[in-house]
Amino acid sequence: MTEQEADDLIVARGGDPGMLKRTVGNTSSTEDRQIDTSLSVIEVEFQAAFDMLALRQYAINQGHGFYDKPIDDGTRIALMHSELSEALEGMRHGDPPDDHIPEFTATEAELADVIIRIMDFSAHRGLRVGQAVVAKLKYNATRPRMHGGKKF
Repeated sequence: MTEQEADDLIVARGGDPGMLKRTVGNTSSTEDRQIDTSLSVIEVEFQAAFDMLALRQYAINQGHGFYDKPIDDGTRIALMHSELSEALEGMRHGDPPDDHIPEFTATEAELADVIIRIMDFSAHRGLRVGQAVVAKLKYNATRPRMHGGKKF
């Protein structure tokens, strides 16, 4: 996809492609590639929004009793897996409207549940997942086609 095609897609979905171009920061280099470490306005806003929503979800889960008894990290990660499995099941059944939020498909709702569980875990453990998402997006942009020969 060209940069113009990406901009057109962003506009078609109601976004402002200029937000991706207004940046703060600079670049750094590794042995064989230049990595842009500047942050666009939208990346800064994403990180802040992710952190705020993660803390909000963590507080909600505490209030609803999900932290009354200790649960190990492996179980919390397994619950993230279970939401992915539910998304797959939704797709296997024709992706009907979700039972709780019918304006969204089962896949959309279950993928949202994955992200919500990740946000909760992130806040609980003090992880910088929002920042890691932005860093991985930047890093992945520097990788070769199919990441150097992967089949899928």
